[in-house]
Amino acid sequence: NVMEPAMFSKPVLFGPLIDNSGEACGLLQCGGAWRVQDEDELSTALLRLARGAPDAEAMGWAARDYIVANLGASTRTLEALRRWVL
Repeated sequence: NVMEPAMFSKPVLFGPLIDNSGEACGLLQCGGAWRVQDEDELSTALLRLARGAPDAEAMGWAARDYIVANLGASTRTLEALRRWVL
């Protein structure tokens, strides 16, 4: 799951297969995540973050902001559906 590190204002890293994860795609678009293709890219990304990459803190805040902005989406969706079902 990509949401836990994002809620703690941490940059998120994930592999290349994210097409079925709306959260991962959103985090990538907002700048809160990096997608890595293989072990070498993962190692490079982790080292970059561990060494205090200038954009690491900004990535973490972008990730958290994305999650906070989307809180309650399930509730809003259920409310919209309830109008059609009831």
